[in-house]
Amino acid sequence: MRALAVTGKRRSDALPDIPPIAESGYPEYEAVFWVGFSLPAGTPRPIVEKLSKDIAVIMRAPDVRSRYSSDAAETVGSTPEEFTAYFNADVARWTKVVRNGNIKPD
Repeated sequence: MRALAVTGKRRSDALPDIPPIAESGYPEYEAVFWVGFSLPAGTPRPIVEKLSKDIAVIMRAPDVRSRYSSDAAETVGSTPEEFTAYFNADVARWTKVVRNGNIKPD
């Protein structure tokens, strides 16, 4: 089996020789798996900031990055605001796909 493309918008650090689908004429294409952390609405800001900083430190740790990299995954540390923006954009993107495709649950 030979990989033809990765589904992110840019080349993967783990697979640098495999182009993203965007390089094949579909510049808006992106379908990535991601994991994030969330807290209940109304969580006090100092707790949000502390957890965000602590999680970012963990995600930058060499052993954690190495473990993720061995699965061709990349670690990203972001602020709560950046993650919220990413999450909202992803929900909007997939909502559009579901609506345009008239996808219904079984």
